[in-house]
Amino acid sequence: MYIPMKEADEVYVSIEKYIPEENIVLFDFYDSNEFTYFNTLLGTERSIEQPSMVLIKGYKLRKVREGSKYIIDGKTIRQIREVALHSTVEDSFLIGYEITLTDDITEFFTKSKTFSPFVKHIRREDQSTHNNIEDLDIDQTGKISVIVRNVGQGSWNEVYVDDKICLVFDIGTIYHTKKSVMQAIIGNKDLDYKKDKPICIISHWDVDHYHFLLSLTDETIRSFSKFICRGILPNLTSRIIFSRIQALNPTAIRALLAEPAPSGTKYSTILKCINPTNPKYLLYNGSVNNSRNKGGICMAIRTSEKSIILAADMDYGQISDHVLPDLNYPNDHYLVVPHHGGNAGNFIYKTGTNLRPKEAIVSVGRNSYGHPKRKYLTDLKNLKFTVRQTRMTGTDIKIV
Repeated sequence: MYIPMKEADEVYVSIEKYIPEENIVLFDFYDSNEFTYFNTLLGTERSIEQPSMVLIKGYKLRKVREGSKYIIDGKTIRQIREVALHSTVEDSFLIGYEITLTDDITEFFTKSKTFSPFVKHIRREDQSTHNNIEDLDIDQTGKISVIVRNVGQGSWNEVYVDDKICLVFDIGTIYHTKKSVMQAIIGNKDLDYKKDKPICIISHWDVDHYHFLLSLTDETIRSFSKFICRGILPNLTSRIIFSRIQALNPTAIRALLAEPAPSGTKYSTILKCINPTNPKYLLYNGSVNNSRNKGGICMAIRTSEKSIILAADMDYGQISDHVLPDLNYPNDHYLVVPHHGGNAGNFIYKTGTNLRPKEAIVSVGRNSYGHPKRKYLTDLKNLKFTVRQTRMTGTDIKIV
């Protein structure tokens, strides 16, 4: 087995989920070298074609931050190997191992890790190729509808023009969904996508927004007319997905650069419309931010009668400041609620006198996060939205 050169006896990982209420951490590896070295230390052999994420149960150690990189000391991995705390996972497209901690493990993630621009370049973390999307070619004449799919705690939205699926905005579900359940949810979508050849947009590289990409066939991946995503690939799983699309459908990829933060600032919450000349389908790209949620992609659809915002995990203030002004005309207004009804900043949503709030739709399932937050539901209702939840309806929800 190949053992990469290391500066120290360390493995570099990225935190995908940290749920202190459940004593759970889900992490992935920074790249394939780190995954290989981890397997070497653990005494196992898995290829990068197999799921790589690791689910830790019983985690009561130092707090970690989602989306950040950390170091695991080699001695910790050897200790896990010696006391047999790990097991492989078979019924998952995402998780390769489970580790159950005991009191013998007193330290796991030793410290956070940052990488220089040179290392990021060498390790192919940044695959950005575009800073605008002027070629978002969707039929401007037919009747538009949106289906918010019932995928539990996740996000999967389909935009139809008449009876054709023209765009898929996010295609995810919660990390622990089993293969068998996902295949049942997919149903005939492989056939539908091969027939309709939609655009696929991934708002940001969080599992609950892209998980189903791991289950689609090669033929379906080839059928996407465009694949739009952020170009920073935070972990091994996102890199494997990106590489697969590169191999199968290279001309479809539009990997977006982050919008620059204003001069004198390191981060910001600006959203920029990157195809302002499109009359109906507007894409908004986030600025440089240490939060994947605030720095992703969102979308607005506008017709003469209605407007629809696919908010991904943006903050309400971002949407209010940068998206709502482009919808400032008399119309029925629909919102696919950000972050599954969870934390999305202070509730700021300036509809003005023109927008007529109709429905706020929450794509949500059983979860331990407390989604949707009661305060946000109250705030939305106070704006005269009718709030609907996929968890309550138990079905897809259609906006017509």
